[in-house]
Amino acid sequence: YVSPNKNLDLMRSHHFVVGYDYKINEFTRIKAEAYYQSITKAGVDKAKASTYSILNEGADFGVWAPDYLKSTGTGHNYGVELTIEHFLNKGFYFLITTSIFDSKYKGSNNIENNTAFNNNFITNGLIGKEFKFGSKSGKSTKSLSVDIKTTYAGGKRATDWVGVLLPNNEYDQVFNDNKAYSLKLKDYIRTDFRVAFKMNKLGFTQEWGIEITNLFDNQNVYSNKFNKQTGLGSNTYQLGFMLIPQYRIIF
Repeated sequence: YVSPNKNLDLMRSHHFVVGYDYKINEFTRIKAEAYYQSITKAGVDKAKASTYSILNEGADFGVWAPDYLKSTGTGHNYGVELTIEHFLNKGFYFLITTSIFDSKYKGSNNIENNTAFNNNFITNGLIGKEFKFGSKSGKSTKSLSVDIKTTYAGGKRATDWVGVLLPNNEYDQVFNDNKAYSLKLKDYIRTDFRVAFKMNKLGFTQEWGIEITNLFDNQNVYSNKFNKQTGLGSNTYQLGFMLIPQYRIIF
């Protein structure tokens, strides 16, 4: 047996962050941050000059790595973030976050490319309200809560490719490794809605709820599938509209 990667170095990074937190009132605040991260000693392909870097692992469910790695890869991330938050008060709360960023890396070919995570921006919004009801005896409490959240983000990254016809009349997918993750797929948009009723009695809580994921049934791209017979690609999509009934007992 050969263990070629036993002596890989640990990845290293330097973080620089400056932030400002302003409290509007007792329940509301605004927070702004700017950051820069420099990464060194990342695992890259040792056998040949390629665009592979361990910094891109985790972008998909599949994991692929060359047999021989070396710790010479680099990368950097920088961006700004803004948060507006209203803490729970009288049953009402909301949270809005926005991030604008850039993420680059270099493989063993020493060419700077976008990372697989460089979708450039993401915005999240969450708002909710809880209505409480008390029994006349005071032995039980009931509440109805309504929540809605939305995510709008830049599309996933992909690498440009061409279909090359082979002698067996099947096509091979050949990627342009010098422009890794240069393509940007359709932006991601998803809204979830949830309504729940809770009843606290005899020392435990029962909850009945309905959650609707992807309320507006947006078609968000998951990946691009290659057809060996035609040499063409087609998108596969994430889950669309889905209704999820819920029941929980909390002790």
